[in-house]
Amino acid sequence: MTTAEDVLQVARRQIGTKESPPGTNSNKYGKWYGMDRAPWCAMFVSYCFDNAGLTFKFPKDLGTSKGFAYCPYGVKWFKDQGRWHTENPRPGDVVFYMFNKRGGVSDHVGIVEKVLGNGQIQAIEGNTSTSSNDNGGTVMRRTRTRNQILGYGRPDYNGTAHTQAGEITSWDGEYIFLTSPPMESESIRLWQKCMKERGYPIEVDGEYGPNSERICREFQAKMKLEVDGVIGRDTWNASWRQPKQSQGNLSVDQPVDRVRYPLHHPVQFSGSAKNGVVKIQLCTTWGGAEFLLGGKVPVINGQWRSSYQFQTGGDRKIFIEGLDSNDQVIDSTDVIINLDPDGNNDVDTVRITSPKINQELDLESSVIFEGVAEDPLIQTIKLRTPFANKNFFLGKDIPVDNGRWQHEFKFSTGGTRKIVAEGIDASGRLIDSAAIEIVLKSKESASVAGVSAPNLRRVVGIDKTSISFRNKVVEIAKELGVDPNYLMAAMSFETGGTFSPAIRSFSGSGATGLIQFMRPTAHSLGTTTTALAKMSPEEQLDYVKKYFWPYRNRLKTLEDVYMAILYPAAIGKGPNHVLFRQGTISYQQNRGLDGPPVKGFVTVGDATKKVSQRFV
Repeated sequence: MTTAEDVLQVARRQIGTKESPPGTNSNKYGKWYGMDRAPWCAMFVSYCFDNAGLTFKFPKDLGTSKGFAYCPYGVKWFKDQGRWHTENPRPGDVVFYMFNKRGGVSDHVGIVEKVLGNGQIQAIEGNTSTSSNDNGGTVMRRTRTRNQILGYGRPDYNGTAHTQAGEITSWDGEYIFLTSPPMESESIRLWQKCMKERGYPIEVDGEYGPNSERICREFQAKMKLEVDGVIGRDTWNASWRQPKQSQGNLSVDQPVDRVRYPLHHPVQFSGSAKNGVVKIQLCTTWGGAEFLLGGKVPVINGQWRSSYQFQTGGDRKIFIEGLDSNDQVIDSTDVIINLDPDGNNDVDTVRITSPKINQELDLESSVIFEGVAEDPLIQTIKLRTPFANKNFFLGKDIPVDNGRWQHEFKFSTGGTRKIVAEGIDASGRLIDSAAIEIVLKSKESASVAGVSAPNLRRVVGIDKTSISFRNKVVEIAKELGVDPNYLMAAMSFETGGTFSPAIRSFSGSGATGLIQFMRPTAHSLGTTTTALAKMSPEEQLDYVKKYFWPYRNRLKTLEDVYMAILYPAAIGKGPNHVLFRQGTISYQQNRGLDGPPVKGFVTVGDATKKVSQRFV
């Protein structure tokens, strides 16, 4: 079981950690949580509990699966759990403060380390200092009086599983990488000892030198991790979680390695096991954390079977771990699957290759549809379009010939039309589908539309925006005193070229929409990320304008616009201004922006380079 002392040991190791650069709220806790450069006292508390093995799994409307970032949400969660109290604190309690006396609203949080008597406590807190109680930029011990305290949340220390001593050593949050002189620490010594037990020729001296980095890279390659020579959470956890040698006692029949499977449909897992493997458990990593995929399943007559329904798409590495009768991992294997990222339960075996998405077509001419159907079960294609709350089929069934199909159709009404291609097998069963939108216009209307939103350069995804959206961007840019092309490039980059008001960050931070509004940012603008996601692109532009308004007439370059989103303190500093330097955690987190060639620091220009590449 995770104990209060386990949590406090993690917190004590953080004392002295500071945000860098000062005054920016940039720190390792925000990066870990996925919400860097935001007030971070609550993220520090969540980090300590998570790394001690007791994770606060908040619902989406209050936080994330890592915990919470907003003190009032933490208060609400503990109250909802029936774990809120205002008297008799204990070490390990989460203490919520109310320095500003604003109607019972908490504005800071920490972890109780000692109860001193006379209503006083000693706590370990993040983002504090002797000159600023709740925004000081440092992890410190603080002594607090009763009149500063709103109340306490008592974690469920009795309800958490704890790994047996020596089986897994928790990652303490520090990134280990090659420096000159080399890093030295107890964590490095523990990792080296683990590598030596695995059979690697490594000296256990607590110093991370060139030989340790070489072995780290070998280990990362073997485990199919990112090979960068840096010991972060994934590499650290893999060092202990995975068996020291694969014994070949497990096989996987389903799913097939590196094959695409539909999202939101359960993925079936099955295979065989032998030599003392009596149970199977599935797990994966996501956002730097490890997740079990359901419970343990028994091995029956040498066979095992399980299933899991995923909620997020993309490539996913699944570890299949074999357990003995004592629930100890004695062997493992893995498989990589691709979960259809479109979220519409297809596996992309049917595709429409022509016309292109949002292509403008002449209403007076026939449209030629072409595509592929890669699944050999698919015999015919049905084309349909929703219109006036009904589905209309575009002619008869289209035969598939050697995996390809073609169809010609003439529309009688114009406008934006969604076209769905359905792949059908010999029995009439739907196998897969794909969809695009096209715009049908008469030649006259097309020529008029072409002059809208003047002076805009093409950026990735611009064809997915409406003319009214582009016109509104031009209008907002005039009010802000900024080039509209810079706004379009920034939104293209932040949304991955989708210009979707509902797109969310894959990091799990909850950042949403055209400029990836963070939850605290949304609150400061008088809305929420949930409400923003429900808006149309045109409606959300009002909040884009509201966000940029404090910087109006200051955004002279593309760098200025993107720094307003990423790092407002760097507005006007120019492309050569240094944001992160080698040897800092900030640099380590953003080292991919350095070079080529690698310089040992990241500038404004480096950070904005990918934004400038959105112009096509």
